[in-house]
Amino acid sequence: MPTDAAILAQITRAFAGVPRPEHFTDHPFCDECQEHDATLRAYDRETLPHEAVGSAARDPIAMTTAEGFTYHLPALAR
Repeated sequence: MPTDAAILAQITRAFAGVPRPEHFTDHPFCDECQEHDATLRAYDRETLPHEAVGSAARDPIAMTTAEGFTYHLPALAR
């Protein structure tokens, strides 16, 4: 049975080629989208902390684009 570290390494390798989008949300849509976009743009997939996305009350991942979600998926798996 693979370890958690081995599974996370596989996920990281699988998504390594996914380009970083310029924006992570439909940022012109509303102030909340702009705020969530700024949060997600502040981190890359290696540095995105749980605190930035781990609140049900304030979750920028709920408003991210498919490209943004795919880019940050390794961080979300961690």
